[in-house]
Amino acid sequence: MTGSRIFQIVLIGIVCFSGYYLLVNQEQDVIQVAPNVELPMFTGRHVTNTNYDLDGIRNYKISSLKLDHYAQSGDTLFDNLIMYVYREGTTEEWQVVSDKAVLDKNNHLTLMGNVIATNLLPDASFETLTTNKMTIELDSKNFNSDVLVTLKGPQFVNTGQAMKGNLDDNTAVLFNHVKGIYEKAKP
Repeated sequence: MTGSRIFQIVLIGIVCFSGYYLLVNQEQDVIQVAPNVELPMFTGRHVTNTNYDLDGIRNYKISSLKLDHYAQSGDTLFDNLIMYVYREGTTEEWQVVSDKAVLDKNNHLTLMGNVIATNLLPDASFETLTTNKMTIELDSKNFNSDVLVTLKGPQFVNTGQAMKGNLDDNTAVLFNHVKGIYEKAKP
């Protein structure tokens, strides 16, 4: 063997030993994440949940493409939420949809992004409610919003910068810079 050939073999041996040493003796960086703070306790896809009151009467049904529940905070995050609110447990009265939603441990559902509440009853006082953010107290069915809201009824369209109301009573009160367009009833 020539000198250059021996030098190449020794050099390859040193490189292999150095690489092996770096891989085996490399410090393992352990990343510890507190389990209840940053990661969801459970995650679900295509989830549907029906809620009943203490008497066994159906209150509402929530469906979502994705759900993440965080144990520490008690928050549940929903993607593409569809909620049906029932009258007397049998009749679907309201359909509420939104891009995102957060349900906290106090049963307050905060809907965000393209929120549309549609009254499914034929003789409703108003038909649709649209906004970008709305909070519903699921126990009392009170709702409120502090951003632009549009209410549409059979013969009117009203807008306001804030709103409060109740899904059971079919009431909604607009506040701050309220504007309305009303049509006459056709004979």
